[in-house]
Amino acid sequence: MALVERQKAWNRDLTANCGLPDHGKPTDAEIGKSLLCVRLGFLYRARVLGVIADIAQGRDKLRRWSIPPYEVFIDTRNDDLISVLSLYKDGHWIYSADATLVRVNPKEFFVETKDYDEGQQPYEVGRDVLGVGAPALLVSGYTGGAHCCFNLAILVLGTEFREMQRMDLRDDEIVKIRKPAGGIATMEIDDFNYDYWRGPFSESPAPKIVLSYDAKAGQYAADPTLMRTPLPDLAPLIERARAAQQEDETSPNLIPHDVSGPILDLIYGGHLAAAHEFLVDAWTGVAADRDEYWNELTNCRLRHSHFWPAIAALNGLPADKPAGSCS
Repeated sequence: MALVERQKAWNRDLTANCGLPDHGKPTDAEIGKSLLCVRLGFLYRARVLGVIADIAQGRDKLRRWSIPPYEVFIDTRNDDLISVLSLYKDGHWIYSADATLVRVNPKEFFVETKDYDEGQQPYEVGRDVLGVGAPALLVSGYTGGAHCCFNLAILVLGTEFREMQRMDLRDDEIVKIRKPAGGIATMEIDDFNYDYWRGPFSESPAPKIVLSYDAKAGQYAADPTLMRTPLPDLAPLIERARAAQQEDETSPNLIPHDVSGPILDLIYGGHLAAAHEFLVDAWTGVAADRDEYWNELTNCRLRHSHFWPAIAALNGLPADKPAGSCS
């Protein structure tokens, strides 16, 4: 994509992300709500363009990798709280990613690491780390701020460059890559669809999602087959859930992790009926509150997950949209 086209795409993204209208003059309310967003957006764009200009004029002091015909540059100096990854092919700029922190192939995605600093180091840049037939870059971006947000772009450096996909990971900092010898990697992530739902962040469940490579679509997708788990023994889970409720004097709107966590793990493992059985046996409060919680979970919260179609398929349900009564 030519630089001018990329700038236009950035501006379109900025308009959408900041809640401004595509055409016409925005209202005063829209301007007020979006002003900081726009300022930050253009600050990031300016930083990216500055890095591109430095590289073009040979002034860069960035870390670089040569993956012929590609070159990868990453600026992690972060002196202005913005780091940038830029990608060139045959000497021409084709792609950039920018955020408060940008990492490329973080080692902690692929292997166990002994500490944080080791986990941040780039891992096998220029190798086919996913087994898709070409070098791949997993570009992790962090927006900054408490409890949010991380995203992941997957870049394939084949004969033709392509951005395989971009995923919003919310609070999930680490993607676990599992690559069998000679095979295509799978990915394991946490679904943070439930953060702050009926409790503080520390009590929010984050069930596991397993993604596999869909060769036909050319991207990764949640795989119900790989997500299915054996049914665990519910008795100790029920005991812990009842104890947690009694200890915390749980209200209907504040549900301990020991209640919601096992329920979502069961559903994400393909055991919807067992999840309801667990809830009935573990609940220590009023039955009407329990039923309201279950209805909100199954009719609203589950269906708001990015991965709802796979979760529905795993449990033999239609992938219906959230109920009309959902807020």
